[in-house]
Amino acid sequence: MKSKGYEWDSTERNYVKGSSVQQKAMQQSNESSEQAEVGVDDALKNILPLLKRLQSAECQPATSESKSIPRYQVQGMYGTKAMRMANVLDELARRFSQERNISQREMFEVALIEFFQRYGYRDEVEKYLLE
Repeated sequence: MKSKGYEWDSTERNYVKGSSVQQKAMQQSNESSEQAEVGVDDALKNILPLLKRLQSAECQPATSESKSIPRYQVQGMYGTKAMRMANVLDELARRFSQERNISQREMFEVALIEFFQRYGYRDEVEKYLLE
């Protein structure tokens, strides 16, 4: 059939003239490239606002996450305090202390001191902090 100018078209499941197969292939490639261009344009429209937000975030001052953790020295002797907490909080405390190279005791001391200072025990806490 090729010698007669026909080629097999798998979409039509029949032999067709050779030039029509090539034309269909060209049309399909043109359509796919047009769709790809439209897809790229949409993707760029979605990405530009994200890039602008990232750029503006870089210009802003550092957030509280990047600040160093304060270390307090408290006068007095150490005692043991046992408490129950949710497993999720326990896991977060363990992971945070490992990642930031701070002991869990220091981490909870910082949390308690800042809690007391924030909620009305500022003067009492200041009495026991070492300078």
